[in-house]
Amino acid sequence: MVNLIKYFVKSAVIAGKTCSLLIVLFSFCLYQSAFAQETSSQDLSLEPDYLVSDFDELIEKKIEEKKNESKLANDKSVKISSLPKIADERLEKPASLAEILSDFEVAAQKIQKDWNIAGMAVAISIDGKIVYKKVFGIRDAVSKEKVNYQTIFQIGSCTKAFTAMLAGMLADRGIIKWDDRVIDYIPTFQLSNPDITKNITIEDLLSQNSGLIPYSQHFMLLFGYSRQQILQGLKFVRTYGKFRQSYGYQNNLFLLAGEVMQYASGFPWEENLQKLILTPLKMDSTTMDYQSYVSAENKTKGHYWKGGSFVPASDKLPYNIWPYTFAPAGGINTNIDDFSKWLAFLTSDGIVGKKRLISQASMDRIFSKKVFNKESNYYYCLGWRLSNGTGEDIFWHGGTTDMQGAYISFIRDKKIGVAVLMNLNNVPAAQSMALMFYDAYLGKPKTDWNQKNLARSAARQKSRDAAAKKSVKEPIKPLPLERYAGSYRNNMYGAVIVKLENGKLKFSAGSYKTWLTLKHTDKNTFGAESIPGWTFKQQEFKFQVDKTSTVISMTIADMSDSTDSLFKKQK
Repeated sequence: MVNLIKYFVKSAVIAGKTCSLLIVLFSFCLYQSAFAQETSSQDLSLEPDYLVSDFDELIEKKIEEKKNESKLANDKSVKISSLPKIADERLEKPASLAEILSDFEVAAQKIQKDWNIAGMAVAISIDGKIVYKKVFGIRDAVSKEKVNYQTIFQIGSCTKAFTAMLAGMLADRGIIKWDDRVIDYIPTFQLSNPDITKNITIEDLLSQNSGLIPYSQHFMLLFGYSRQQILQGLKFVRTYGKFRQSYGYQNNLFLLAGEVMQYASGFPWEENLQKLILTPLKMDSTTMDYQSYVSAENKTKGHYWKGGSFVPASDKLPYNIWPYTFAPAGGINTNIDDFSKWLAFLTSDGIVGKKRLISQASMDRIFSKKVFNKESNYYYCLGWRLSNGTGEDIFWHGGTTDMQGAYISFIRDKKIGVAVLMNLNNVPAAQSMALMFYDAYLGKPKTDWNQKNLARSAARQKSRDAAAKKSVKEPIKPLPLERYAGSYRNNMYGAVIVKLENGKLKFSAGSYKTWLTLKHTDKNTFGAESIPGWTFKQQEFKFQVDKTSTVISMTIADMSDSTDSLFKKQK
């Protein structure tokens, strides 16, 4: 109330009028009555204090915005909506936001060209308002159709942030508690480690600190295993590090988190997400299933650069469904119009219009540090990564599907953020755009983040090329190929098949719809030929033989995540 009185006194001074105290108080009484009528019809069940806290400071900010609107009204170089003023003290040489965004667009176009990105869409939000939104390039290299604001992209692991936010909203409603154990909802749940089984909580599922081997069960996606098969197979995943201390990235545990939310609420993850996030944010074009994506008329396909031109990847191969098998970890489809609403929601710290959708306590918990990734030098929170390499706490996440990529980041205490959708899975390119904007907006010295990331990428490629050249000079010949063919069994992956077809060995598992062609490298070791669109690591097959040169088992790189890494040949 004191803040409101201050506001009316300040209003009188700003207007240059001499008002009596009686008039000021009378005006305040009228305002208080109107304010009470307005808020009485709103749903303010979660922390309504945001409506009045720092009210005088908000009014001062609005006054400053109005002063600057006239200055920016004639600048047509970028799409701008209700531009807030950049505080002059932030910048060594003050620049208008319009100038910064104009420079940003030039940089974004260069980054798109440098990284061979066929098409992309970018949004920037400040204090809950979208101040920039632009699309670039083509959505299909064959039809040459351009990306527009309604073009649908897959966002992959950027979905994890939605799942963490959903957990917070359910916690606010008392449906779950962050510290609830998984076994409290699913008594049959089991991991290979009894102590972790007994103690792992909903919060742990979202924190990448379970102690399980990183990317466990990931290749189940390639071979079409079902959600139920993945969840049942969790009891065979071997541990890798210390529970709640070791970083190990997982998708399967986000799937499990979605299952827990369903047990608790009575509704699937998809319905909870629609009701509590997508509908309130009016993300009307956003979906969470394969059929909606593949049937969308205005969608992009993943692309890769080959022979000096863009080549679209297929979206109708058997394994293309994999992001939706792990839907709570990577199954959202959206466009930049909708994705920018999510970004605005984040930069307003959980508020839409005048309604808070999630409590401040849950927001703070989501963005709290849980485990440190030493290799990549960032913390993992709940569905978010946290980096501080630029002197600012930047919360971010990337997403990758079949040659598509997404990226979202924001600086929470500055309320600024950047979102990027691409039809190439290229987080470094998107990260370069975000960091360049943050530096310019916050008045930091210019750093060519794009050049830094290009150099790092070139160094990694050089290292990969060098490793590929280190092939065996004179490889030892394999056994007759028919000796490797047969059925093999593993405790987690079940029955898998190696068959000889047209003089080549082929491997499959799960639904047996995706087949890998094996390529001999040395003695009893085979690599796997690449699969179009599948950008993750390729397997290496090593067959074990006994003294009689009989094949008895095999191990498969990146499918050795179970407690028994052997695939034993069946008699």
